[in-house]
Amino acid sequence: MGPIGALSPAPNTYKYNRYMKGDVTTPLVVNFKLLKGHVNAEEAVAPESDIILDSVKHERIYMTEKVTRIPIREGRLRGTLFIPEGEGPFPGVIDLFGVAGGLLEYRSAQLASRGVASLTLAYFAFEDLPKKMKEIDLSYFEEGVDFLLSHPKIKKSGIGAIGVSKGADIANGMGAFLPKVKAVVSVNGLGVNILCPMKYKDLVIPELLFDISKVKILGPDLLGVRDTFYDSDDYPETQLPLHKSEAKYLFLCAKEDGNYKTDFEVDKAVARMKANGKTDYEVIKYDGAGHLLEPPYAPFSLATYHRVASSAVAWGGNSKDHTEAQVDSWRRIVEFLRDI
Repeated sequence: MGPIGALSPAPNTYKYNRYMKGDVTTPLVVNFKLLKGHVNAEEAVAPESDIILDSVKHERIYMTEKVTRIPIREGRLRGTLFIPEGEGPFPGVIDLFGVAGGLLEYRSAQLASRGVASLTLAYFAFEDLPKKMKEIDLSYFEEGVDFLLSHPKIKKSGIGAIGVSKGADIANGMGAFLPKVKAVVSVNGLGVNILCPMKYKDLVIPELLFDISKVKILGPDLLGVRDTFYDSDDYPETQLPLHKSEAKYLFLCAKEDGNYKTDFEVDKAVARMKANGKTDYEVIKYDGAGHLLEPPYAPFSLATYHRVASSAVAWGGNSKDHTEAQVDSWRRIVEFLRDI
């Protein structure tokens, strides 16, 4: 792999990867071919049969055959519910993603295949939802919690929430303000609110602002944004009151997160929790991992297009350590959510 700048030779090189946008009802098929000698990129895309020494097909299945997939269009809710095979009752979780927007189903499908009922919710840039993320209204996600608890196959003891990036910030907010949320998995999320205001009823938490002058140009159409956000200690009004939550928390932090200083901000959030007597949390940090910690064996994305930045953003990490972190974190996620 060459230097980061070499990865972006032209505008719009970085797209959302196929793994993120794929149809979970259809397996993802990857063909590997071993070619003879040294070939250029054009020859490698469509190699002649006489230089193919061997080949193998890898098929990725997102959900088991008897998982039930149910599109949800209930009131304001826009999402998809995945119910595991069997009579239940099953632990239930709300599944959230970040600034890519839309409706991403692959993690929920895989959770349901492992015995956790999962409702993945869109909250902007999908069907009749707002096209842009201008405000996070936690009452929308509270409707999702109540909807999930009303399902006859869901345990009534409470709901979990899992999110990555901005979705993790929302999940943290759900744990802080929604008493029916009993477990939160924060995947490279913060203990503060960023990018847009977050509200619940009459309370509004402003967003932590960022300094655009600290954006780094890493290559053509490629930005580094890790150091752009202001210090949350200077803006306590943006901090989420996690210490008031009755939910248990699992923080998964990539130490080379290119999006923001996740591990430092989580340390601050945990210090506030500890100072206020809250102890039911766990923090796991991964050396060499980047921002997009996905379920295991997903492609490592060094950089992809970022909707807010309107450019490609470097996510950080390296492929070996990041891949190992995905395997370990997924095991922890499944065990944590099964215990709701």
